Amino acid sequence: MKKTFLFLIFIFFYQNSFANFSHVTSKFLTTNDFTDDDGKISNNYIWISSQKNPFTELILSWNALRPKKGSFSFLVSIKHNKWSPWCKLAQWDVKTQQTFVNSRIPVVQAKHVRMVLTRGKKSNAFRIKVIAQNGADLRNLKALFVDTCDMTKFCEAKSSLEKPTTYIKGFPRQSQMVVGHSRFRDICSPTSLSMILDYHLNPQRLLPKIGGLTSFVSNFANLVHDNSYLDIYGNWILNAAQVFDSSKGNVFCRAQRLNNFDELYDYLKRKIPVAVSIRGKLRGGRKPYDNGHFVVVIGWSKKKKAVICVDPAFSSSKKTLKAYHLKDFLTAWGKSRNLSYIAIPKNSFYKVS
Repeated sequence: MKKTFLFLIFIFFYQNSFANFSHVTSKFLTTNDFTDDDGKISNNYIWISSQKNPFTELILSWNALRPKKGSFSFLVSIKHNKWSPWCKLAQWDVKTQQTFVNSRIPVVQAKHVRMVLTRGKKSNAFRIKVIAQNGADLRNLKALFVDTCDMTKFCEAKSSLEKPTTYIKGFPRQSQMVVGHSRFRDICSPTSLSMILDYHLNPQRLLPKIGGLTSFVSNFANLVHDNSYLDIYGNWILNAAQVFDSSKGNVFCRAQRLNNFDELYDYLKRKIPVAVSIRGKLRGGRKPYDNGHFVVVIGWSKKKKAVICVDPAFSSSKKTLKAYHLKDFLTAWGKSRNLSYIAIPKNSFYKVS
């Protein structure tokens, strides 16, 4: 009887150690979502969603065409005992963008790229409000993605992956160090996503590349600069939004925390490269990244037990192709809580999303 009890306890903890801590909810929008009974286009939209899995963190991504005038504001409300006040998370203008912080509301706080619950609280519902201001047209808003995470369930993955080797051929390589941008050391996120856009769209000639990929990276970086006091180019939600706008609506993109490397591998075998955030020291990397750094994962080598990446931190584009040992990669990725950009072409989104 005692052995049976201990066995059941083992099974419980074994199963829960692999339980998903992250779940994505999607909302695709049409003109009907913004039209009232009189046929007029509203200047605000609210999406309310209940969640099966309680969460402690929320990451919002929006996919829209940038307004030609005015701005979009994005606000979030989270329910614990009751609905929290609306927290403004971001504003997206014609030429500028910024995110916000709000730590004055008990339990629910806005932290630029995410909403978090404090004091050990969890939620099972959220509200998203989008406001079109000063002439902006809500019909430019095409999709909302929300990644809800229970960070108490996150644990750094340990893996001896035995899945077959897979590799994305023809992926472009671009060093951020040779981009003609005044802050080239700070643009790993725009560089990574620009390479992904080039991979997805250049065969169809949908990516504007006047001046080449280096010029595109520089322009993309300026369009994601967070004009808040953060003064950064790596804001997750601004980068995800710009992927959709720069692709003219041909690539959906979201920021999310993947549950494990198996999820990442599933994208790779479908020829979907994934940009991931790493932190700290990665053996073979250019230097330690205490504040985070983005690389693009394009393959897996079963023989070498290595993750194949294009790492824009190296001094030339030819040097960016790297093989990082799985254990080292998982540790560095785990320190960023498996943060990733999932960018999928519109024509294949429903097959691999």
